[in-house]
Amino acid sequence: MARAEDTEVIDLFEEFYRNYYRNEIGELAQKYPNEQKSLYVDWQDLYRFDPDLADDYRNHPSQFQDYAEEALRLYDLPVDVKLGQAHVRVQNLPETTGIRDIRADHRGKLIAVTGIVRKATDVRPKVTTAAFECQRCGTLTRIPQAAGDFQEPHECQGCERQGPFRINYDQSEFVDAQKLRVQESPEGLRGGETPQSIDVNIEDDITGRVTAGDHVRVSGELNLDQRSNQGEKSAMFDVYMDGSAVEIEDEQFEDMDITDEDKKEIVSLSEEEDIYEQMVDSIAPSIYGYRQAKLAMILQLFSGVTKHLPDESRIRGDLHMLLIGDPGTGKSQMLQYIREIAPRSVYTSGKGSSSAGLTAAAVRDDFGDGQQWTLEAGALVLADQGIAAVDELDKMRCVTGDTLVHLGDGRICRIGQLANEASENGRIEELPNGRSIRDPDVQAWTMTDDGQLARRPVTAIHEYDSPEELTQVRLQSGERLTATEDHPFFVFDDGERIEKPAGELEPDDWVYVPRQLSETATDGGVATAADPTVDTKSQLSTSLATVLGYLSGDGNVYYNRDEGVYGIRFTNAEEELLVDFERACRDAFDTQPVRPVSEQRDDGVETVRVPGKEHADTVLDAGMNLETYDGKRLPESVSTAGRAAKAAFVRALADSEGTVDDRNVRIHSASYELLMGTKHLLLEFGISSQIQTRERDGRRDLYVLAITDAESLAAFDQYVGFTLDRKQRALDDVVETVSGDRTILDVVPDIGDLLGERRESLRLHQSECGLVDSTYCNFENGDANISIRAARTVLEAFRKRKQQAQTDRHRIENADWSQLTELRDRYHVSQQQIADGTRYSQQQVSRLWGSNEALRERVRERLSEFVTAVAETDLSGLQSLVYGDVKWRKVQTAETVSSTKANEDQILLQKQQLANLLGCDTDVAEQRARQLLSADPATDTWDDLDSTLDTYGISYQDIGRDLGVAGSTISRWFNGVVETDRFDDVRQTVEDRIDQINDEATELLDSIESNREPKVYDLTVEGTHNFVANGMVVHNSEDRSAMHEALEQQSISVSKAGINATLKSRCSLLGAANPKYGRFDQYEPIAEQIDLEPALISRFDLIFTVTDKPDEEADRNLAEHILTTNYAGELNTHRTETQASDYTEEEVARVTDEVAPEIDAELLRKYVAYAKRNVFPTMTEEAKAEIREFYVDLRSQGTDEDAPVPVTARKLEALVRLAEASARIRLSDTVEVHDAQRVIEIVQRTLEDIGMDPETGELDADVIETGTSKSQRDRIKNLKTLIGDIEDEYDEGAPVERVLERAEEAGMERSKAEHEIDKLKQQGEVYEPRNDHLRTT
Repeated sequence: MARAEDTEVIDLFEEFYRNYYRNEIGELAQKYPNEQKSLYVDWQDLYRFDPDLADDYRNHPSQFQDYAEEALRLYDLPVDVKLGQAHVRVQNLPETTGIRDIRADHRGKLIAVTGIVRKATDVRPKVTTAAFECQRCGTLTRIPQAAGDFQEPHECQGCERQGPFRINYDQSEFVDAQKLRVQESPEGLRGGETPQSIDVNIEDDITGRVTAGDHVRVSGELNLDQRSNQGEKSAMFDVYMDGSAVEIEDEQFEDMDITDEDKKEIVSLSEEEDIYEQMVDSIAPSIYGYRQAKLAMILQLFSGVTKHLPDESRIRGDLHMLLIGDPGTGKSQMLQYIREIAPRSVYTSGKGSSSAGLTAAAVRDDFGDGQQWTLEAGALVLADQGIAAVDELDKMRCVTGDTLVHLGDGRICRIGQLANEASENGRIEELPNGRSIRDPDVQAWTMTDDGQLARRPVTAIHEYDSPEELTQVRLQSGERLTATEDHPFFVFDDGERIEKPAGELEPDDWVYVPRQLSETATDGGVATAADPTVDTKSQLSTSLATVLGYLSGDGNVYYNRDEGVYGIRFTNAEEELLVDFERACRDAFDTQPVRPVSEQRDDGVETVRVPGKEHADTVLDAGMNLETYDGKRLPESVSTAGRAAKAAFVRALADSEGTVDDRNVRIHSASYELLMGTKHLLLEFGISSQIQTRERDGRRDLYVLAITDAESLAAFDQYVGFTLDRKQRALDDVVETVSGDRTILDVVPDIGDLLGERRESLRLHQSECGLVDSTYCNFENGDANISIRAARTVLEAFRKRKQQAQTDRHRIENADWSQLTELRDRYHVSQQQIADGTRYSQQQVSRLWGSNEALRERVRERLSEFVTAVAETDLSGLQSLVYGDVKWRKVQTAETVSSTKANEDQILLQKQQLANLLGCDTDVAEQRARQLLSADPATDTWDDLDSTLDTYGISYQDIGRDLGVAGSTISRWFNGVVETDRFDDVRQTVEDRIDQINDEATELLDSIESNREPKVYDLTVEGTHNFVANGMVVHNSEDRSAMHEALEQQSISVSKAGINATLKSRCSLLGAANPKYGRFDQYEPIAEQIDLEPALISRFDLIFTVTDKPDEEADRNLAEHILTTNYAGELNTHRTETQASDYTEEEVARVTDEVAPEIDAELLRKYVAYAKRNVFPTMTEEAKAEIREFYVDLRSQGTDEDAPVPVTARKLEALVRLAEASARIRLSDTVEVHDAQRVIEIVQRTLEDIGMDPETGELDADVIETGTSKSQRDRIKNLKTLIGDIEDEYDEGAPVERVLERAEEAGMERSKAEHEIDKLKQQGEVYEPRNDHLRTT
């Protein structure tokens, strides 16, 4: 029953509705519930009706919303409809609260925030009342579900038993729910501030109306959510809103406050004759020169007019501009300046954009409840109706092809191999400098923003031509990675995760490495599989995995086709291991191994052999190779197997090549790649390791995989262990004795300050932190890094202290003097600290202690304050460092290396694959393959077929399997023992087998040739943009494919995981890029100098080259400008920082005026906003004629039959946009002829810079549009024709030297012909059937 005061409030609302919302409620009644479910109330109306009621609603929104909705239900409706579930949504509050201004005082109040939707989940049903049906008696129990954990019944209301229960969905109540993350709008930020955000939960009919990128005003109640880390609750709370109303705001720059005085000043400025010069002088005044580029930036700020046509199509008015030029020319500073003065802007760098990148992404993360897909806006969406300034747009952050990637299914393979495999079924996008392979259907291990490791989809694999120089990064723990110089690494610096390019890494930098890559068991340990005979994840048996492990150690595959000798062998002195190898072989091959007496040595070393081609083929098919020593690698089938098989492989390898000493387990090998692959396998068992290098003069280097930390040794003992009894006993002893407290490897670096802050907050002495006080002191003072194991001990002491304080603070209220004395001593509170803030002195506290009742009350209050502060100490940050999924390793070196050597390992791998295919030695595999491909196999007779089978290494069993008969029967047919009429079937089968081998050989040869031109690779990982490779967490590049739509259509489409959305990106893009080879070369086409696709380059309206050319007069002016700028800064600093400065304010002002912007930055910002809001110029006939004549004159230069097309209609549209922007600067409603002339001059200059064919000196639109000029296109066409003509004259294809000679005879430069041939090979237009010979495809 409602209380009297509740009834009064409900009556007030009913009266309010009758006075203000009679018609709206009538309309709601007609549309309820299918078309409309909410009554929207303007707070200003409520305030006019009753100010006290309106204020009460703001202060107690949940309670008063209930009153308002009850009044709506009781309202006397004009139609027979009950508004039982209708909502009342109050909006239009008198002011908005800045997201960064939200404070504790706002808790529980109705507030309004504005911003841009950064992330949005799908709309999903949420249960509000769950109906549980008892499975024993059928009784229904309804339990309301509030925010937080799902509530289930404790016992049945019918039979009073504790279940079991199931949810009855028909009887339960659900509501649509969605979660948004609203971020501060860019126009509200200053000085590079990081935008802050707030999460908003919305329900029912307001869900699904907004998406990522929308500018919104959200009204709702502010609530708190307590932080926790691994079950440990924190004293800190996060804020969120329960949204009651969401309005989409599409007005430009709604947060800009332009006063009447501002408007007068803006109009006055626009009327000045030199307004354009003033504007230019206001852009980055500290950067000398580049006046035309600065004018273009001003035009971009104002932009053209967006046109909406009658057919609902749209022509963009925003201008896109690209600065490409030499390093050190101020491109980045100019971008930063534009970002500051643009009314709405977003700045990002190609080195580190957000998880959504530049465009947008569907991301699977924990933003919603549990793992679900959310839509996240990137930079171009966040900059909607503003400017996106993207520095280093061209950055290509890649690793070499031999990098081992740890995939989500456990597979460990080279990234180059992954690219080749993905290209077979993936969607390939050819690029001038490589290719992108889309939708490869793989997952990778990756690090999330909160430092956890998870599996995420790989959306693209990229392969690019390598730069001449790369950077090889080596860690002190042995991991090494070769990457492009600007490839960013994650570095742990002063407690924060930052990014650092490879070329800037320094020794002692701490980079991120995975702690483990395994599923977590329910008990908090590492989940492990049982030991089945055949692994559940693949068909690799544990027995075969054991064989592969032994062969990777002291064994090998022998495969001599010339002598017809095939098989595997294992050599060792340990009888236990020889016996175990024999057991594994019997289980794996169902055959009896042999120990040749001739191979028994006096020192006890014996060899076990399993002869037979079928057994050799089995281990080769499993990924073993024919190499020995440093050529060995991790068999691929092991990496795709389950845990039991992986453990069996590592166990056998360690038994064969491992040692155990006082503190370590070590596995030795001459193959770095084998040990790196094994290192990745061990991560799946939570085992960390390091790789050490032992250089040996005149001999192969030896690599050692060392397991040193106590937890990893224990995990190795639990999940892997040894078969050899003496090694297992030694391992047991090591696990028993190694503590892990004194390691210098597994440490949490540089957290002394954090330890000190938390210890002082907990009021602990250093001797109370779980360690010897002198040891702990070293860690806190920064004299040593604390080990992870010791940090856990300290954290446990901190937790106990916090738990003790949480108990003690409840005891204080009734504590007597003895208990107060105990608490004072426990928390080290001095009598002076107790006296502070009270009317007592320290002497009085000392004298009256234990006897004065009034003092006891004060003591209780003061001790309560101290103990409460201890109880609320936040340990979550320290806990995530100590128990997270990643740890850190020190950089040893970061050195520049030549890219020509980067692919040597990849070429060797492919030669090994070729040798395995052909059954020959690696060093002759390439030559043998070319010989086989150049000859036609003889298949006319049984003898011909037999010889061909021997040449190609095809067995009778292979042919028999294909024909469905026994291999012995095939043998009898060939030997003439049994006559058959199936010769044609046999011949066709042999030819099919040969074609298959030839196809594989051709593919491998092509890959070998391709890898002789160094390549680098990268993955695009959904949402996180990093992946685990070579034992490190590796950053990756931005995928730019979605930018095409964003720049031209000004929208971004996302279609993934059931999310189908089109986001608005109505912004101007100001990009900056560096030339690929360091400096801009005016004699090379732009497409060959920048790592951007021509399709993307062509979307820019203006491309400026910012070059640094020596010029005495210009250099003198530049020097004077820089010196003056610095002098002005010196004077200003001296006057403000020095009390007795002898420089007057007038002197400082005089010098500063020389480098100050002509128009104040804040006024210019308002000027731009005012113009874009209010000025929409139209073009005069004279301006149209000027632009038309310029365009037609340019086009007329391409009317000759052999002339290139000088310019396309895209440039005409750019001229219109620029001319409109020029008129907007003057606040003019018309585009005049001088506006047209001004922008024609700019366009003419940019065309001459980047749109001209360097070979002919003619304007050629295709230089930008396609990346290939007409002269280059003609040369390629002629060269292909030439190769086609010559290849008909030679059986082995057209000799390269002959092609080059004929090209020179035709007037083509030899170097250009060689360059075009290389490009034709990369694009698959021609191939090499043998060395230095070409055929067209």
